[in-house]
Amino acid sequence: MAPTARARAVADRPRELVASVLERLPLGKGFEAQAGWFLLLGLAAGESGQTLDTGMAQMLTDLGWSTHSSSGLSASDARRGARSTLDALESMAGGHRATDPALVTRLARATLLGVTNTL
Repeated sequence: MAPTARARAVADRPRELVASVLERLPLGKGFEAQAGWFLLLGLAAGESGQTLDTGMAQMLTDLGWSTHSSSGLSASDARRGARSTLDALESMAGGHRATDPALVTRLARATLLGVTNTL
């Protein structure tokens, strides 16, 4: 995948490069975007793992999202919906094998609160 024109323009200014990525979060549309927002909120609050996934599932279910076979969502449904946003954050925080959880939290907060105030 090639960098966008915006990314190329700020490639030598890391803070602006990170800001340009975070401005596009959460990724996806519809369900994926809503799951991404709840993921960002949970991560910014310091939640992770099953607790985060269960909370996202409950909030998404409360908004009316469901699977074809049930009236609600499972934690794994919620995690799948938020996957592209989580992948972007983890990639910026060291990659999937060496992700820095504290940096993921900071990036989520930066996305929600504004990059210049939190990075």
